[in-house]
Amino acid sequence: MFYIAICDDEDYFCRKEKKLIEKYMMQRECKVKIELFSSGEELLQNKNSVLKYGIIFLDISMEKLNGMETAKYIRTITREAYIVFVTAYINYVLEGYRVEAIRYLLKDNENFEDSLVECLDTIFYKMRYRIDKKWFDFQEGRMNLKLANLIYIESNLHKLTFHVINEKRKEYSMYAKLDEMDEILEELGFCRIHKSYLINLKYVDSMMRYQVCLSNGMELSISRKKYKDAEEKWICYKGEI
Repeated sequence: MFYIAICDDEDYFCRKEKKLIEKYMMQRECKVKIELFSSGEELLQNKNSVLKYGIIFLDISMEKLNGMETAKYIRTITREAYIVFVTAYINYVLEGYRVEAIRYLLKDNENFEDSLVECLDTIFYKMRYRIDKKWFDFQEGRMNLKLANLIYIESNLHKLTFHVINEKRKEYSMYAKLDEMDEILEELGFCRIHKSYLINLKYVDSMMRYQVCLSNGMELSISRKKYKDAEEKWICYKGEI
């Protein structure tokens, strides 16, 4: 379950945000619990509960404790939550950098939903949380596969074999091009290491010229052309988890 807080003293706008976020999360098949607060004081009433929120949306112009002051208090509790300011004003941008706000969304913007979607896309990209499962049409049947269970994909004569763990089967297959899977999965922690292999970087134990060792004991070849790029992606991935 993913937790999001919305803090805004405008009840109508608070519920509008909630509806749009729920729509976004539903489209991406992510379970979410969104909690609404009408003031900074209410949000901060239980400091321990603040720790559970992955994203906190704050209106800047609230009575008593405004959004900027609320954000400063939040940063004394946690540096992990993504803070998004939703406001009718843009004159707090520089101050927002001090509390590491990731976005300013303007309330009166006619493209508010598009801005919100872009904001959430950015956050989930950074969190590597944005897509947990994906539908695939396997020869064994249509399946909503949890990507964390996919170790690597192997290509042989236009047939792809998905090697997985924690599923009913250890392998699933389909007729498709590995190039197509590469485009779909590249930004989700997967890396093309060979014309025949697309691997989940989560399962890489070690990488050397020109071979990768996976956590299940499997060793796969890395082509010379792809080695440098694969090594850079693996190092980057290790630094982000």
